[in-house]
This record gives sequence, structure tokens and C-alpha cells, in this order.
Amino acid sequence: MQTESKENLKIKPIIVDSEMVFDQSLKKLLSESYVAVDLESAGLKRFSQVISLIQIGTNFEQYLLDPLNISLKPLKLLFENSSIEKIFFDGIQDIQMIKRDLNCSVSSIFDVSFAYNAINPSESTTGLKEVLNQFFDINLSKKLQKTDWEKRPLTDDMVMYASLDVAYLIPLRHELAKQLKEKQLFEDVTSFCNSFELVRPINPLVSERFLFLNILKKDEFDELEQILIKRIHDYRVNVAKRRDKPFYFIFGNDQLVKIVKEKPKTMKELEMLKIKSIKNIKIKEKIISIITNTTNDYSSTSNIYNLEVKKFIDIRMEIGRRNSDLLDENLELDLEVNIEQMKKQRKTIRKWRKDKAEELMKKESYFIPNFVMRELSFLDYSKRKTIPLMPGINEDFIKNFGEELVNLIINSD
Repeated sequence: MQTESKENLKIKPIIVDSEMVFDQSLKKLLSESYVAVDLESAGLKRFSQVISLIQIGTNFEQYLLDPLNISLKPLKLLFENSSIEKIFFDGIQDIQMIKRDLNCSVSSIFDVSFAYNAINPSESTTGLKEVLNQFFDINLSKKLQKTDWEKRPLTDDMVMYASLDVAYLIPLRHELAKQLKEKQLFEDVTSFCNSFELVRPINPLVSERFLFLNILKKDEFDELEQILIKRIHDYRVNVAKRRDKPFYFIFGNDQLVKIVKEKPKTMKELEMLKIKSIKNIKIKEKIISIITNTTNDYSSTSNIYNLEVKKFIDIRMEIGRRNSDLLDENLELDLEVNIEQMKKQRKTIRKWRKDKAEELMKKESYFIPNFVMRELSFLDYSKRKTIPLMPGINEDFIKNFGEELVNLIINSD
């Protein structure tokens, strides 16, 4: 279905890179009823994904706001204004970054991705490119998705790419809202989307720490080597954070594996490995110290592997790679139950979700999103009469299903 041709929607980007233009733009944005929001981030050359550009679209204009040249903190007035609807496409991560980088909340949210899934429960996950092509005959190029968004000035291609990501979200929202109302789903979807106000800011330090597990998949390592990989990777992450660089800029995984396999305990032994990317003498000394101390620890502490490596493997299996916001910087999982109990509860919740979604003719991941499944699995239901309000779980869901689900979990033990 195509509701409008691409000629009917004009691209009119406004570069906002000065305080004067920002003040004028914010004043206009605060007079709108709907704004479309998208972000571009710098993750390829920085320690964590940092907002490099905020695109905010209205019915007629696309504002490209440059956080590298001006402070965007006053956008708090926009994002916290509940009378202005903020329209995203699959926007949970964007909301997390806005909360972290702008230190504000985000209210009145409409996510067109979830709206589309509610209308089309039988379809597999569909991206913005496919949806825009379906509704507006727009072929959205994604060739600049991994470009350097800290590059200034923005090229014409970058401006067009960034503008297109928000130019069509408002008319798309209105078309989907019309279909939702026809199917009597509008209230459910808006309530569901507004629950995303509760998402936690992204914690990049935690997610980076888990990446040592990817190395373990690529080769055979004994317990001592796995502990060494974990400890040296942790050190590498800390250095990367201080320098605001990706951890692989410090030294790569291949170099890390080579070090762990050879286990050099003197500077001469490390130099013989000829690892050109490690030039800093302090980094070399620290690596040698980690190897020496870890070898001693392993011989004297019987459960060091379980404490330092296996728990990460267990947690990764349970929470999934993208749910690091469930952890704090000390890697303490926000659990109310142990891992085994969590597995049992997740199995019960998964079956209930499948059966209930079929009964209601809804998509499983729309009825209860996958990231919510994991959060629900962590709770101690012996202390609860219903489930708590959380991202993806709204008050209507709790009213209709909360007590039923809790009773099922308790009685399945």
C-alpha cells in the first residue's frame, strides 16, 4: 500500500550548529504536536556510542542538530514535554542514549516499528527501509549507516541520509494510527510505547566487558587461558575508556590470543612475540603483571574460573548480548532469583506468551518483547501478586494479565 508519492513530501534540512539557530529551532519545535526523532552516533572511533547528530523532523522540515558544536541540553524541554509526541522507529536504544547524553527523560512516545508489528503480526521483523518503500515508494539507502558521523562539515549525502530517516515518520505514524484505530489497537499500542519512558540509560562499560566471550568461541582455551583473556581484556577496556577509543585500538583480539597462548612473564619474552600494536611500556608491564599474578592466583584459588569466567558465560546466556542495561559497572546482575530459578521461570513465561499470543492473534514479540521476557524472568514471584510496570509492560497489560501470569509461575514450581 502506498499512501503518498515521494514527490508530495519535500526534504528541507536545516543544519543547527550555532546557538542562535538552535534557539530559533527549539522555539519552533516546542510549538509542534508531533516530532520525528532519530540519532546518528560515533561508535567506530570512540569508546562508546556517543550521539553525533540528532535529527528531529516536523511536517515540513528536518532539523539536524549538531552536538559537536553546541550544547543540546535544552532539548530536555522538548523530550520531557508530554504534549508533544515523539515518533521513533525501533527507538529504545535512541531513548537510552538521549537519557544518558542529555540527562533527561523522554515522554509521550510513539514507535512506528511496534505499531507496524501490531498491525502485521504474521510478518517477520521489518526495517524502516522496507516500511517506507511499502507506504511511500521510497528507496532508502543505508550505505552511510556506518559512516563517520563526527565528520564536519556534513556532506550533501550525509545531510540527505539523515533527513530521510525522519522526513516520513510523521505521515507514517498517522497512517499507522488510522489502521490501528480501525483494528481497535490504537490505545494498546500507545500505552505500550509510552512504557518505553522507563528504559534505563545505556551502560557502555558493561557491554564492552562481555566481549571477551567472543574470543573464547574462536579457539580452544584451557581454564587458565580463559581467565587470562578475561583479565587482559578488562584491562584493555579500562585503557580504552580512559583514552575514549574502541578497545581494539589498544590491541586486537589476535594479539591478545597470541599473548595468552605464549604467556610471557618478562619484557624480553613479550618483545619476542613482536606485537607491533603494543608500544606503550606501561601497557607491556601491566600485561606481564597480569600474567604473573593470574598464574599464581589460579594455582592457589580453586574456584577462580567459576568466579571470573563461568559467571559471565551464564549471565550472557541468560540476558542476551543487548541487555547490558540490566547490569551495573561492577557487573552485578539485577536478579531477585538464582540462575536456575530464572531459567525455569523464563521457560514458563515463554510458553505462556506463545499460547496467549496465538489466542489473541498477536505477534509474540509485540505481546511481550524479548528484552522484557528476560527482565520478567529475573523476578522473585513468591514476593509478588502481580508483575511490575517496566519498559514494554504497561498498566493495561498488568491489569489484564499480571495476576494470571504470576499465579502460573508460582504454581509451576
